[in-house]
Amino acid sequence: MDLIDSAEEDFSRRSMIYNTIHRPNVILKDGFEPSHLLGQGIDIEIKENYREDSEDEEDESAKFFDGEEMLSVVDYECIDGTSSSNTNSDKSPFELIKEKMTKITNDDGVWKMLVKNGTGPMVPDGAICRLHYSGYLEYRDEPFDSTRLRNKQDQLKLGMGESLRGFDVAVATMKKGEISKFLFSPSYAYKKMGCPPRVPPDATVLFQIELVSFIDQGASDEFSEFSMDEQKKATFENIYEVAQSFRQSGNDLFKRNEFYTAVKKYDKGIRILEGSRLRNSSEEKQMNDLLLLLFMNAALCSLKLGQGNRTKKYCRKALEFDPKNIKAMFRLAQGYQKEGEFEKAREWFLRSQKQEPNNSEIRAALQKLDQDVKRWRLSEKKMCQKMFVKKGQDSSVDETVTKKTEDRNLSDINEEVKAFMLQRLKGFNNDENQRELVFPPSLTVNEVNFLVEEAKAMDLKCITPTKKMNHLKIEKLE
Repeated sequence: MDLIDSAEEDFSRRSMIYNTIHRPNVILKDGFEPSHLLGQGIDIEIKENYREDSEDEEDESAKFFDGEEMLSVVDYECIDGTSSSNTNSDKSPFELIKEKMTKITNDDGVWKMLVKNGTGPMVPDGAICRLHYSGYLEYRDEPFDSTRLRNKQDQLKLGMGESLRGFDVAVATMKKGEISKFLFSPSYAYKKMGCPPRVPPDATVLFQIELVSFIDQGASDEFSEFSMDEQKKATFENIYEVAQSFRQSGNDLFKRNEFYTAVKKYDKGIRILEGSRLRNSSEEKQMNDLLLLLFMNAALCSLKLGQGNRTKKYCRKALEFDPKNIKAMFRLAQGYQKEGEFEKAREWFLRSQKQEPNNSEIRAALQKLDQDVKRWRLSEKKMCQKMFVKKGQDSSVDETVTKKTEDRNLSDINEEVKAFMLQRLKGFNNDENQRELVFPPSLTVNEVNFLVEEAKAMDLKCITPTKKMNHLKIEKLE
């Protein structure tokens, strides 16, 4: 259970729970004996027009969104049709709108009116689509549902039945960037039940839909169903198309900050490309160009996840294809910095700066690196000063006293440094793909002891510095 921050929050929470549990949503028209429920069915009729609140209060069931944002999605066509010349018409607003629409199903279930043209091909079946939409009822200009008011796009995999039946039909007729209006009959919308309290039973609804983007996953989905033998026999054209599909899926996930899943998509694209059979230099160039994009994207995701080792791996691969790639150099330096290998980081930052001397991002990265190095060295200096035995002091100290001194010195570690080390340790422990974590040799004895204690508490294996290995290595137990 979450901690209660204040008495006011406690009161609000208990009030909300009470209202949810104890306040009736509806009242039965007639009472009944509970025994009537045993062994037989019972019909329950709801008392009509019941309101617990006073009739003077505003009807909250009809109010779904607040604020100025509502004005941007109000659609007056739902009230008065599409033309002021039709004000004397006996036709309803939706009937007037339908006159300017095109029927796209044989049963008159879905009608369409183009608002803004899109570009490129229509959405293929199985594609993952990003949408903005607003839904309206007839005679009401305010939407009963709107992704724009929620400030969050909706996702739909076309043809999978994940949304209203009308959405699958409507979106299949659209292109990227297109905005269109659609009328859905009840059978293509919320059917006989409706969606109380927002949508009544048997309601025809109007949706304005914007197809923001889509990703054709058909190639990768189909390839995944192939047997291993079939995958090995696939042509380069097939494999290239599948790898592109994985890259696009990864890019989409990256935009939504789902970095871990995005890396998996990039890795799949890399694996199938690296195993492809090439017939000529043209195919080799296509493969290398796409591999470079996949490596760079995977490196960026790894950086976002705080995985220095994986970042370095992908960047080195990228540099094999393009040794002068400034982004690969820059991200490689950042990977070294994540691992505390400051000299290596400086070396690669300087290499990238040599390519672009006036790049402000590289200059800022070098300044941050200097700050990190300064912080580590300051911490190391302070700890070393405390470790030296004062002149004339007996060096044969009782082990118990030494242990107490070490315990006290652990608390003397710079709090900023301690937080930095602990953050890296926790990130490593939570990363399923990272097997080992290396800390730089600049660590003080007390910093090593601190990390060892924290690592053991997380059931991690520690390999402490020796003459042959001057850095601390932490590994996950098998």
